[in-house]
Amino acid sequence: MVGPFWSEVSVALQEILGYPIPWDPAMVLLGIRPPELQYQDKADRIILWNALGAAKSIIALYWKKAQAPHLLLVLQIVAYHSNGKVDQ
Repeated sequence: MVGPFWSEVSVALQEILGYPIPWDPAMVLLGIRPPELQYQDKADRIILWNALGAAKSIIALYWKKAQAPHLLLVLQIVAYHSNGKVDQ
């Protein structure tokens, strides 16, 4: 259940940002940026880290539920938290 969800998040982030993201467990779970990851701009950094944080929170919410978490929840949280911050 968690593996396919992370795959969806990875694909969506790569489509949104427009470049490949190295899918490193240290980045996903601990927030450690891999050296090969180069942000295009500040907005990319905000979107990426908000999405990873949202995905981790959603996994915690759905941990004991029978249904899998949905990518739309991640995108809604990112949109909410990025509102007004991405343009700065």
